[in-house]
Amino acid sequence: MGLLRETKKRILKGFPQPYSDETLSSWLFRCATSKKCALTIEVAEYYVESSLRNGIDYDFSFGVIFKRLCARFGIDHLHCKQYFDMKNKDMILSVRSRKSFCRQCLDEDVKFRSVPYWRKSWCRLDVAYCSLHKTMLATTRDDYGLYRSWQSFAYFSDLYYGRRTDRTPYEFVTLKSLGFRVQNWLHINRKEVERTSGATKLIRDLLSSFLSIRTEYRYCGIARVAFGYKSQVPIIHKNYHYSLCMYHGARDSNAIHRSAALIVLGVLLGAYSEQELQSLYKTALYSCGIFPRTPSEIGYAVLELLNEPERAWYIAQFVNLAPIAGLDINSRMEEFIMCIR
Repeated sequence: MGLLRETKKRILKGFPQPYSDETLSSWLFRCATSKKCALTIEVAEYYVESSLRNGIDYDFSFGVIFKRLCARFGIDHLHCKQYFDMKNKDMILSVRSRKSFCRQCLDEDVKFRSVPYWRKSWCRLDVAYCSLHKTMLATTRDDYGLYRSWQSFAYFSDLYYGRRTDRTPYEFVTLKSLGFRVQNWLHINRKEVERTSGATKLIRDLLSSFLSIRTEYRYCGIARVAFGYKSQVPIIHKNYHYSLCMYHGARDSNAIHRSAALIVLGVLLGAYSEQELQSLYKTALYSCGIFPRTPSEIGYAVLELLNEPERAWYIAQFVNLAPIAGLDINSRMEEFIMCIR
């Protein structure tokens, strides 16, 4: 259902129809560039800039600033909130880190719709691949804000035609399918995960642990170095509690980091065969990285980042869960938790 579905209350008449999975800022940009819409690009820019100045999420917050915009142009605020909101805010990346996108999606948007648009699914912590094309999301270097759809399409075109000879080493080809397998499992069972008390928090905390940032006092999570070529990892010069290392690491991760975190989660959940685990280990060695092959190795990797008080805090975050889609997560977690304990 779109925002113009109701015939009796066509409050949004004159506005472009939102696309499936579209973000609010993407829709506002399309509205502002439409000749038939009263909303201007200056107003849309002001909304985004005001939100950023006030520390507000311009895609998933629907407070005072957005209400003013709605009142000025006769937009149904409640209907917009229902359409563009994301239920689980814990899985949303920070505004500045939503720079990952599917090249093929944007290309097809321009071919079939004449304009690219940004997806809500690309804003999630547990997404590193396009669910339609099953390819890893690309990541721009810059934060384009309101203009990210067109700017990213331009980046894609330049990358596609300017670097046609680039090839992915054979050792890394299997990573795409293995990472996508875990993401797809989470997507298929998303409703069951959200209904199971504590399950969403567990998935978020595990991914955040693998994505934790590096500080002066501790190293980074394993997902940031597992399959990367870079030997140097940026250091945050703050003495963060591990919870903040997790929080900032997850919210400020790119698609490559998140794909590695999903693969580590797959090891923990028992998603891979012994042959696939060996392949992952060899792939990590190829880039001079490390990769855990068992839940206990994952536990030791996390344990090295925790001090004594944090260890008790970390263990307390995990609770017993009911089986999800026939998977007994508790039994898989036992070995992981025992290493930390």
